[in-house]
Amino acid sequence: GITIAIYVVAYTGYGQYYLSINMLSPPTQNDAGSGGDVGQTTGTAYTLNSSTNSYTGYVDSVFDNVDLYNVTIPTGYELYVNTTMPSGNYTIGLIDNAFTYWIDQATSTQGTLSVTTNNTNLSGGGTMVYFAIIANSGSGNYTMKFTFVNPNAVPTPSISITSLTKDSASISLTNLVIGNTY
Repeated sequence: GITIAIYVVAYTGYGQYYLSINMLSPPTQNDAGSGGDVGQTTGTAYTLNSSTNSYTGYVDSVFDNVDLYNVTIPTGYELYVNTTMPSGNYTIGLIDNAFTYWIDQATSTQGTLSVTTNNTNLSGGGTMVYFAIIANSGSGNYTMKFTFVNPNAVPTPSISITSLTKDSASISLTNLVIGNTY
């Protein structure tokens, strides 16, 4: 427990006063399926798997202002993280594995924030990074989606033919490569 001392001092005059103390506790949490609140330090960061996944969590600027995760980016991949935040002011960010600098960060009072390793010195993956959610003000549930993208992957060709009537049709061709036969 924590011991809290409260001093009431009258600078002038005298009289009666009323003091009301309410002890609040944060709600039960299950950040990213961890079974509780994830840590706030590198030693207590919660490890996420290296596949595209969506997670939920809870953050509170008073009781739980930081949720810290770590995730390993597969070699040859980039990481994209998209979040939807509750009302308030929040910062999200990717931090290098030595916890020395921000790879990418975003702060907003709006509901959606995104960060990525694209166009950074970690674009090639093959390393662990930290992902932080910081509540500057406000509280509530958030969602986050981790997407791993291989920027060198060849897109799958797609051919779509839609017959609107017997007299007309539309053809859509995407991701085709010149010189290939389909």
